[in-house]
Amino acid sequence: MKNQKTYRLFIPLLVLILFSNCKEEDEVIPEPPVTVVPNVDWTKSVNFETGLYLGEVIDGRLFAINGRYFYYDVDINSAANSQEFAKFQTRAGRYRIPVSDKVLATRTETDIFLFPANDINEEKSVKISLVQEDPFFKIFEDIPFWQGDSWGINSLGTILIPYRVQKGGIAVDSPYFILMRTELNENGKVVIKEKELIQEELINYYDNCYRIESFSTFFLVQVGVQTFRIDDNGTIEKISDSPSKSAKVGNEIMSVETDRFTGDILIRKGNLEGKNWTTVGKFPFNQTVYQAEFAGIDNKLVGFLGSDLFELKITQNKLELIYLQNSKLEGGKISSISLLGDDKVFLTSICDGPIRNCGGFYKSLSDFFKPKAIVN
Repeated sequence: MKNQKTYRLFIPLLVLILFSNCKEEDEVIPEPPVTVVPNVDWTKSVNFETGLYLGEVIDGRLFAINGRYFYYDVDINSAANSQEFAKFQTRAGRYRIPVSDKVLATRTETDIFLFPANDINEEKSVKISLVQEDPFFKIFEDIPFWQGDSWGINSLGTILIPYRVQKGGIAVDSPYFILMRTELNENGKVVIKEKELIQEELINYYDNCYRIESFSTFFLVQVGVQTFRIDDNGTIEKISDSPSKSAKVGNEIMSVETDRFTGDILIRKGNLEGKNWTTVGKFPFNQTVYQAEFAGIDNKLVGFLGSDLFELKITQNKLELIYLQNSKLEGGKISSISLLGDDKVFLTSICDGPIRNCGGFYKSLSDFFKPKAIVN
């Protein structure tokens, strides 16, 4: 009797198992469709045979520079004329000289040279011996090209250069700065309207000036782990207790910072004068965002690291990296991105590896923001 009950219980269980197996075999779970965005290659400009540290568009004109040559008012479709400045620049190739349409500044270990941007020759140069300006001058601050511009030039032609001093044989903890307001006279020569030494003790421990970013009428300067705003009149204001990387994005300055206490990524924004800063969001540490450089393209914040490009977005209180197409950039390390006119994006890169694919590249703005792939 017991066996019959067991048998009667077993049969329904067996039917259920067989039915379940059949259903699993018949049921096909569809995979999410993948939309592959047509790839658009970057086009290499024939003008540049070597790597470029920086390209910048000023009033619709393109200027570019590497460790030895400056390219003034370049047309990407025709041969570019280069001006060599290496004999006025110490350790040529180590430093990224900021680009201007008005004045070019170089330096030796002891002196500063100023040239009209369109005519780099000794006859047109203005030489400044820093030890004559500050008898405690020891050396210029060392900011290599991989950290950004080695000094600053803003849109007004004002130049900001950091240096170190020693007093009584002891190094002063904070770097000092020389601020020079310049213009071109009727003969096309640089005239220094005013010079000012900024000798404020920004920090009370020894550290370096690691970064200078130039904007229209001010500079953002990283000294130690703090960020300061220095305006065209030499007025200093601390804007952050953390290091930052900033870019003009539309009608705002966007800043990507790393909180030095928590390691979090902070996104902040200020107005075009570099004031009225507010926090947009705070996010967990991201290695790519921490290492990347940034630019503003078409009112969007774009990051670049190595040969990779990405749009940095904040969606639903999360930091999102949308990687953009970078075909034909392999073998180079992106060093700058600029909007050229209304419909092109110009990109510079330095050589990074055996392929040595570097120089200037461009593509249409409509193709620039195409992602590598979209998964629906």
